[in-house]
Order: sequence, then structure tokens, then C-alpha cells
Amino acid sequence: MKGVVCILVLSISSVCRANSLSDIQIEKWHESQSSLLSAEKEASGEKLLMRVELSVARNTGVIWVVDRTVIGTNEKEFNTSSQKLKTSILYIIEVSTEVESLKLISFSQENVDTWYHLDLKADDSKRYFNIGTCHSLIANINSTAAAASFRCSSELDSRNSWYQEMALITKSSRNEGTNWVNISDNNFTPDINVSLERDKTAKGTVNFSKRFLMIQNSFLFLDSFLTIDLNSIVKTIQYRNTRDISLIKKDGEFVVERVPHSLKPVDGEITTIQCETFGRNPPPIRVERNGMAILDADDVFILSINTNLRTSSSVTFLHNTKEMEGNYTCVLGDEGKDMVPLYVFELKPRVPRDLMQKSILQNEKTNCGRRIKGQDYSLFNSRN
Repeated sequence: MKGVVCILVLSISSVCRANSLSDIQIEKWHESQSSLLSAEKEASGEKLLMRVELSVARNTGVIWVVDRTVIGTNEKEFNTSSQKLKTSILYIIEVSTEVESLKLISFSQENVDTWYHLDLKADDSKRYFNIGTCHSLIANINSTAAAASFRCSSELDSRNSWYQEMALITKSSRNEGTNWVNISDNNFTPDINVSLERDKTAKGTVNFSKRFLMIQNSFLFLDSFLTIDLNSIVKTIQYRNTRDISLIKKDGEFVVERVPHSLKPVDGEITTIQCETFGRNPPPIRVERNGMAILDADDVFILSINTNLRTSSSVTFLHNTKEMEGNYTCVLGDEGKDMVPLYVFELKPRVPRDLMQKSILQNEKTNCGRRIKGQDYSLFNSRN
């Protein structure tokens, strides 16, 4: 079926002892499922052509994210394609010069992802890379501490531009999905102490108070990130590993994420609507409109991702039309008995470019110099 991708993937991992973290029991080191070989940028008028060559392990999913829009890698109507080379795959996409953010992401069933952030303002050129892959490890040291580590085939150098971050994922107290909090700066709460080490291996350790663990004992997950700055057509590579470090693991415990939909769908433009769950073995999910399945078509891209920690369903419409209006819901499980409201889709008329620019200039005059105390205020850009 064209336009529909449903991925259940398996990753490659090796088992060994973390010698540099002697207190950790034998755990799995999980290998990143892709590595960067080359990247090329070519501008032509108001279009940008980007080519990224990756070495990709079998059964690994790869997607494009254009601003906040999710697109498959072989969607002709969405201007994406791929070419299988001898030992690699070349991913190609054409985007407008108005696009602000472009990422190519590989992901696996083991919740190990690699994000390639592209620089749309880089000079036209082609660059070759010899970075290899990275292995990641997250493990409980004891009942009150966990450790996260990265080691790469090209050894990390503490003098180079790379950094490790860690974040905690807990259940929202207001039953609105999960809370995701970066704890790398060690100022999150007195109940958490974080230490990070830079060497040939990136190492992070987090210690919890017993009070904190009593509150979060059955729903506590650790996100570990390694970001390597390339300052090239590919600005950064980000390796991500997510693990369940809860003391008490209740199988089937999950939450439905409240994905922010600050959508203002405009006639003829592109839109992605998605729903996600997170937890332990969450059920498969799908997006429906007015209680009906969304049909496959050349100008519709449907993506389903299912792992033991998260499930995701997204629908991307290439051209917004009146027939796409309606109530969108997230349907849980194969039987579809449980539904969560997502979004009421109401199409907005397209505003001619000259009128839009006039409106922006008028707003700029009205708000010139205004700053809201306590907020990072920006008239033209929103914080992700």
C-alpha cells in the first residue's frame, strides 16, 4: 500500500561488561543502527536538494522530519526518494527554502535512535564522513542510582565539541501524558544528583533520594543523549537511548501523550496529526477522523511505530482540503474500544503572500521593543 509504513524493527546489540562502570551488572550495549557517510546540499531558486548517505542496519526505520511534519523516505508526492547503493542507502529530499528545520532520523525496536540535524543555510557542497557507530548503555547501579554511557568506534576526544545530556521521563500528576525534564544541569531538584564525565567514553551517573523513588518507583525512565557537533551540512548527530529504570515494573502501564497541536491548517498546505503512547508494552494505536479509518492515498503518508516503550501513529496530508476537516481521535488497541480526542481540524483560508508580509510588518511596528518579563519572547520564532 503506497503511503503507509508500519515498522516493527529489531536492533543489533552486543553483551559485555561495562569495565569503566565496575558497579554495573552485565548489561547490553546497544549499537546505533545507522552511520553517516556523506551529505550534499544543492540550492536551485526557492528549492533545496539534500542528499544524505547512511550505512543502515537491517530492519531499521528511517524518516524525514521537515519542521514538524513527518515524511517517509520513499514518497514521490512528498519529494522524497532513496537509492540503495552497494553497502549504503542514499536518502534524497527536496524542500522549500522557507523550511526552518530538517532532520533525518533512524530508529529501532530497542529504543535507540540517531538524529541527523541538517544545516539548511550551509554552503552548497558535498562532504564525506568517517564517524562510524556509537554504542550506548543505561543500567541501574543499585536501588538508588543509574548510569548511562556512550562509546563510539571513533573514540571520543574530550577536546572536541560533543556533550552528553540526561533526562527523566515520569508520569504527569495531572494525567496529561508524561513529564520530560532535562536533569543535566543538576538543578532540577535536591532529590537528584547528576555527574557527567568527558573522556574516551561519555559517562553519566544519576543518584536519587529515597523520597523521590517512593513517589516515582513504578514509572521512571531515563533518556540519555550524546550530541556530536559537526558544523557542516550535517550540523549535529544526536544518539539517543531510552530505558526503564523503575524499581517496580508493572507490565502494561502506559500513558497517552498529549502531543501539542498548535495547528492552524491552511488550505493547500501540508499538515501532520499524530498521537503517541509511552510506558511498558503500550498497545498499538491509530489516528481516526470522525470515527473512521483514514484511507491510504498518494498524497497521504501514514506512519506507525511500535516498540516496547512507545507507540506512535501519525498521518501527514500533503495538501489540506475541506474533506480533511473533522474530529481526530487516537484509537487504542486493535479492537478500538478506547479513544482519546486529539484535534478538531478546521481549515483556514490561504492568505496571499503580500498581505501576510504587510500583517507581519504591522505587528512588528506595534510590538517593537516589547518584552514579556520572565519569558524568552520572540515575535517570529517559537521555542520547541
